[in-house]
Amino acid sequence: CFSEERAKFYAAEIATVLIHIHSLGIIYRDLKPENILLDNTGNIVITDFGLSKQLAAGEETQTFCGTPDYLAPEILKGVGHGPGVDWWSLGILIYEMIVGIPPFYDDDVSLMYQKILKSQPHFPRNISYDAKSVIMGLLEKDPAERLGGEDVIHMAWFDNIDFEKLKRKELTPPWIPPVKSQTETSQIDDEFVQEAAVDTPPSEEQEQNKDNTFEGFTFVQTNAMDEQQ
Repeated sequence: CFSEERAKFYAAEIATVLIHIHSLGIIYRDLKPENILLDNTGNIVITDFGLSKQLAAGEETQTFCGTPDYLAPEILKGVGHGPGVDWWSLGILIYEMIVGIPPFYDDDVSLMYQKILKSQPHFPRNISYDAKSVIMGLLEKDPAERLGGEDVIHMAWFDNIDFEKLKRKELTPPWIPPVKSQTETSQIDDEFVQEAAVDTPPSEEQEQNKDNTFEGFTFVQTNAMDEQQ
């Protein structure tokens, strides 16, 4: 478990990431501890955008995807979902950082889904009122009523966070990994260090449109050797 202050710092950084990618029309859909790393300065880095999807304004998607503990009710219902699923997952994550376990966790996945749909989280006595307010707002089962976007960072729990400084990485993280460089892996479990790096194969559509990114470009980099002649 983390202290509320440490959990708050990471939650604030994650919230700024979500606000940014949502502004680009991207929903992440797989927010969980395994996908959140710390860089050598102690700031968070979100990885694995394999389940992310780009949507037009107001568009929703119905794909059933994500990690069971962090799935929003609308994904389980199959009624269509949008950026709200990421805010739900942030609520789960904040609770887990402070309490040590996701609020609806059950060994039986079917029972866990029922809890996600029908139950309310139980809060230990040591959680502050402001933290509970954020978590409950994010875990609103109706996505239309759920806390999200800029409203999240304006909650009282975040009052002592200067978000402009946070975005510029001018705030001191609560923990800085004891590493000497960005490439040192001493703080990463050997299981992951030894995994083979495998690219996700591109879809047929991506393969067909792979050169579209460069359409209209006329600049050609001069060869460095030519410049020296």
